[in-house]
Amino acid sequence: MTGSRVLLGTAAASGLLAVLLGAFASHGLQLDATEQGWLELANRYHFTHTLALLLAALLPTGRLRVATASAWIIGMLLFCGSLYLGAMTSWQQFWLTPIGGVALLAGWFCLLLQAWQWHDRADPQG
Repeated sequence: MTGSRVLLGTAAASGLLAVLLGAFASHGLQLDATEQGWLELANRYHFTHTLALLLAALLPTGRLRVATASAWIIGMLLFCGSLYLGAMTSWQQFWLTPIGGVALLAGWFCLLLQAWQWHDRADPQG
């Protein structure tokens, strides 16, 4: 259960950060339309993958759960992080964004693999 507790705590911290960044950007920054778009995209993906991380905490333990959660965490850091920083600062390292996007996709692929394995274990007939 320790792994589940770590994932739950990570998802909670991620959700807290998503709310803080969204609120700060909405009320504390003057952004142009392009920067606002980057921030909204980052925040939407951040929230979506925070909820996905909550789901990962409920999955059976194993390497695929670790791979799924790790890919989503790395993806959020790179994809969302690069967009947040690009919107809120002059640091615009958008070459990190597609790498983060691939990591997010890898997490969903790992979840798909886990679903197939889970199905095979639950129904040996097919």
